Amino acid sequence: MGVIANDGKDDSKALINAISKLNDVDDQVILQLPAGQIILSDIIYIERSDFILRGSGSGDNGTQLYFPRPLMYVKDPAPLTELREYLIEFDKRQREEVNNIDLPFSQYAWSGGFIWTKVPGERVKSYLKKYEKPLKVLAKVYSGDRGDFMITVDNSSNLNLGDVIELQLFNKDGINGKIVQELYKNTNVKVGTHHFDFPELPIVRQQLEIISIVDNQVTFKSPLTISIDTTYDAQIVEWKHLENVGIEHFSIEFPMTLRVAHHVEQGFNGINLTRLYNSWVKDIVIVNADSGILTEEIANVTIKDITTKENTMHIIR
Repeated sequence: MGVIANDGKDDSKALINAISKLNDVDDQVILQLPAGQIILSDIIYIERSDFILRGSGSGDNGTQLYFPRPLMYVKDPAPLTELREYLIEFDKRQREEVNNIDLPFSQYAWSGGFIWTKVPGERVKSYLKKYEKPLKVLAKVYSGDRGDFMITVDNSSNLNLGDVIELQLFNKDGINGKIVQELYKNTNVKVGTHHFDFPELPIVRQQLEIISIVDNQVTFKSPLTISIDTTYDAQIVEWKHLENVGIEHFSIEFPMTLRVAHHVEQGFNGINLTRLYNSWVKDIVIVNADSGILTEEIANVTIKDITTKENTMHIIR
């Protein structure tokens, strides 16, 4: 593999090269990291299913991934191009007059990580209309009850047993839309403008595995998180994702740094999980992170036995 622990040298290229070679293996693969300190300074992308990144333990005699520099010193990641443009176009800044702070948002305040699961070429979150592409709509959804496992669709011919799809619900009726009221009923919460300023984008997205199809009745492995009304323009779309990815048995450590303000973090982010299903992160110790584990568009992912130490601001979002 070429990764040598405790030699004081950066192993980013060796680890990235090893993962690249394993991407050509058809069967499940386990990349076993040696015990000791491994120095890394670049993003480690996991872009295939049936892949396990495994250390030799998260304790003192296990595997320590040490990142001496934050993400702000890494080449701008292509998956965050849209986010970077959004931050500039909408002049996103952290303004705290009382603390004499007026600084631009960091692209790493809520995104990105040094260990990053992603599907190549696929967006994870919508920010700008110019990047919107037609979705592959598989069926329109007429009804379904919160907590139930079954929905009714207009046509099930494009659906198959075992498919993991995305259910999308929309708000076409502005700030007083029925779906907004349903989501925030019995709460005293100020609803953000994204709930009604972008009616062409789904306000609710849920990833679900199909276990039964009888005529136009579709049954999922997991229950619905919200009841479906005809005004929600609900639909099922294709969802590209990774499955059976494991990240386990090591520690991630960053140097201690001073905190300036929220939204301007340098990018000491440990793990970024995107477009992931039936996977896990376990037995990980994270030291001095801005964000330990970030998630976006994941489902049926187990995250357990996570320990954070020192000045970690956020564990899981």
